[in-house]
Amino acid sequence: MSASHLADEIRAKLRAAADPARAARQQAYMKSAMPFLGVRVPEARLIARTAAAAGESDADALRETARGLWDAASHREERYAAMALLALPSVRGNAASAPLVESTLKHLP
Repeated sequence: MSASHLADEIRAKLRAAADPARAARQQAYMKSAMPFLGVRVPEARLIARTAAAAGESDADALRETARGLWDAASHREERYAAMALLALPSVRGNAASAPLVESTLKHLP
């Protein structure tokens, strides 16, 4: 599965799990300019991990997917999913992941 296909799958599953009422509360609580879908963080992480387990285990492809989700994020949960991909064992223990992890950490609220 290509990185862009995996990212598209994760985005679609996040949107399917969206709860607009929760999204409004999340955005108000976080005081964020970036909109929310209304997906709880544990569920966003599970969606990312499940999609990756079903289609991709290559660290380079997972990093590319995480970068794509992070950089093109239109909703906060896409960034949560990207961070979940970066926490997967094949990515987490890989020194090539350090620059991407550092760049995401710089942009956290």
